Amino acid sequence: IKKEDDIMFPTRRGRRGLFDSFFDDFFTENTISLRTDLIEQERDYLFKVDLPGVNKEDIKINLKNNYLTITVEKKEEKEVEESRYLRKERYFGSATRSYYVGNVNTDDLKASYENGVLEVVVPKEGKEETKYIEVK
Repeated sequence: IKKEDDIMFPTRRGRRGLFDSFFDDFFTENTISLRTDLIEQERDYLFKVDLPGVNKEDIKINLKNNYLTITVEKKEEKEVEESRYLRKERYFGSATRSYYVGNVNTDDLKASYENGVLEVVVPKEGKEETKYIEVK
């Protein structure tokens, strides 16, 4: 540890300050996480994906081979020259997650993004019927 006014901030690897131990307990993940709630509704499924700090333009959703894929790219903000980061924990980068949704039409999907939550509505497939093959 360097000077008296720097007591809370480590200067060498292996030394820990007050803020290090405090933040380690709460922030252990250093990646964009596509945490998702899946809610079954009467006629469809609702996917709620937490995407805090992401711009709507940086979200891409596609449907291919019965998989709904959500891709997000969070771009790093330009730093102010005078800024002195004491700790930098916000993650910038990209993440992708796919969900099997079955045989649905892209036109039937609905998506909205508000207050850091992406909502995607996927209609339920028609009911599966057991088909028997007649033995001749």
